[in-house]
Amino acid sequence: MSRQLTLPSASAPSVTLSCLNDGIEGLITSFRQESVTLGADAEGRVTTAPVVIQADAAKTDGSNLKGNSSKALESLERAIEEHGECPPDGAPGFPDGVKTVSRDQWREQFYADARNREPKVADGTLRKRFNRAIADLTKAKQIETVGERVWIAGHSGHVPED
Repeated sequence: MSRQLTLPSASAPSVTLSCLNDGIEGLITSFRQESVTLGADAEGRVTTAPVVIQADAAKTDGSNLKGNSSKALESLERAIEEHGECPPDGAPGFPDGVKTVSRDQWREQFYADARNREPKVADGTLRKRFNRAIADLTKAKQIETVGERVWIAGHSGHVPED
């Protein structure tokens, strides 16, 4: 088992575990360090100690997506509503009942949505935005892909039984 701990910044430290066998990967907890007063000596010098306090972790449910990533996810939802197809049950890599679209269908929807907001935006700009959004959404585990097929992570036609 290999472990990697990442502390992205001193102002908002968090621990990220990577490559952990049979465990949770990704953001586990966020924390902040504060100083607490333990007391004072006879001469009035204050003695302090650092303590670590759990802070609110960054959300990984997609509600914190911004800009083009959020717009790309909305475009994927629209593309799935219009063109979504379910692969055959048991198709390798696909959850049963999940609706998917091709990457081209998603891209076309993203470009159309962007041009509704910005009619004169260049193709090169849209291509860069779309590619960055794919990387961001994949890293945030908001989308899943098999080959050229794409779907929203956690969305399938399967309803868990009670």
